[in-house]
Amino acid sequence: MKAFLELHRRRFPRTHDLMLILNIGLPLEKGLRTLANELSDLNPYSVIARYPGLETTPDEARRAIRAARKVRGMLRKVMRL
Repeated sequence: MKAFLELHRRRFPRTHDLMLILNIGLPLEKGLRTLANELSDLNPYSVIARYPGLETTPDEARRAIRAARKVRGMLRKVMRL
């Protein structure tokens, strides 16, 4: 998401909040709205998962991977990569 904003020369705060980053990108590409559920699901993993204490089930991990792949695919498409 941040690479998408960089590509469009949009400034954004220093944050890991994927929903905030999404809201900054929406005026540039309305199609990103379709990623809202996935980004919301991934948001808790953006920082917390880096530190001990967060445990996820295999099913949660699979859902997160599916969400990340969908986000990546859409961004590659809109960024034409």
